[in-house]
Amino acid sequence: MLLGINCFNHDASICLVNQSSNNVVFAAHAERYSRVKNDSVLNHAMFEDMLQYGTPTEICWFEKPMLRNLRQIWSGERPNFYSIKNLLKKYNLGNLPVHTIEHHRAHAAHGFYTSDMTSASILVIDAIGEWTTTSIWTADKDGIKKQWSRNYPHSMGLFYSAITAALGFKSNEE
Repeated sequence: MLLGINCFNHDASICLVNQSSNNVVFAAHAERYSRVKNDSVLNHAMFEDMLQYGTPTEICWFEKPMLRNLRQIWSGERPNFYSIKNLLKKYNLGNLPVHTIEHHRAHAAHGFYTSDMTSASILVIDAIGEWTTTSIWTADKDGIKKQWSRNYPHSMGLFYSAITAALGFKSNEE
């Protein structure tokens, strides 16, 4: 069983996938547990509920932290250094193998593998994932392949957030 984990951004979540059937058997969104809109923090109740549906054998992490940290340093932001293994120990998952994948690949995989499509072209537009802000992918039975990408600081997602804020709305909400 593969456990996908996303956190430290506007919406922490987990998803347990039975790899033999390629089915999602459990998915949880942190804000549903904490009642905090856009909660970025994982919580124990999510993992306790997940265990009712199966036990993960490996972890798929939603980004490549070192690439994100390099981009944050380059752009003058304060990087969020953390140890994935130490974080996972809090939830008794520290002994599992961890695979990190590009943030945009995670978006593309979600779009393709949860659809009924046998092949697809995938457009991902995000604020920032490590360095990538917009990407185009192709997908079929052989997997997902990146065809093109645009990197930070060129970001339609950040532009959208800036316009949203300038109009007096909250980004990622309104």
